[in-house]
This record gives sequence, C-alpha cells and structure tokens, in this order.
Amino acid sequence: MQASKLISQKFIELLDKIRRRIAYVPEVNDTVSSMKDLGVNLKDDQKEQIDN
Repeated sequence: MQASKLISQKFIELLDKIRRRIAYVPEVNDTVSSMKDLGVNLKDDQKEQIDN
C-alpha cells in the first residue's frame, strides 16, 4: 500500500512539473504584444552599467 502512495505522489509531482513548464499566461502575452505594437523591442534591451 505504501509503494502505491509513493508512486502516486511521484506521478503527481511529475505532472505538476510538466504543467508548470507549459503554463500559458495570457496577461503576460498580451502585455508583450502591446509593447511590441508600441515599438518596444524587448530582446535588445540592455541595462546601463554604472562604474563606481
């Protein structure tokens, strides 16, 4: 009985990891699309380095 609980728990953890990797967040996608429409290029954005 304990082995089946362990297998069940491991299976649930595996499914959770898969679900998290393929999760789709529409709000983020809409924000990125809106920024692209405004001409904001997110890939080429670089932070300025401040020398102290």
